Amino acid sequence: MNFRGKGLAVAALIVASVGFTGCAGPAPTPTPTPTPSATRTATPAPSVTATPSASPSLSATPTASAEASEGEMTGDQAIEVCLRLHDEYASAGESLVPTGAAQVYDRTVEPHWLVLIPASNSYGPGYIQCILGGTYADPVHTGVGEMVSDIVTDEYIEHTRTVNDGI
Repeated sequence: MNFRGKGLAVAALIVASVGFTGCAGPAPTPTPTPTPSATRTATPAPSVTATPSASPSLSATPTASAEASEGEMTGDQAIEVCLRLHDEYASAGESLVPTGAAQVYDRTVEPHWLVLIPASNSYGPGYIQCILGGTYADPVHTGVGEMVSDIVTDEYIEHTRTVNDGI
């Protein structure tokens, strides 16, 4: 091969190597490739806050029927019985004191009533809760207690209305 042939071969190698290394001109702009990403939007849990001056706001609507079957306790009577039972069972000192209007719910299981009464003590807001049925004169109760307000959510109310956990 003569000098001229060698020169063309070297020139071809230089052009090829420049082309392969990307130095032959502006590099193509890469197009962004969309990548899947999950954006999680936090859904705040319903919160219930009670203050001595106002009752908390739950979105669950009390479902107490105004009428009860013959001889059964009414929703209003369930509130009275709940307060009476709470006073009987409450320990001295730090018992919750009612601060707002009671909420009464029909239960789909027995006992028939769920009563939640906004209350407070030196530890903060809470609820007096009663699960009861029977008659006003002879009530049947499976639960009389006090709860912190954070526990009482719409989901808790719906669950308590429809399930007898540990009862």
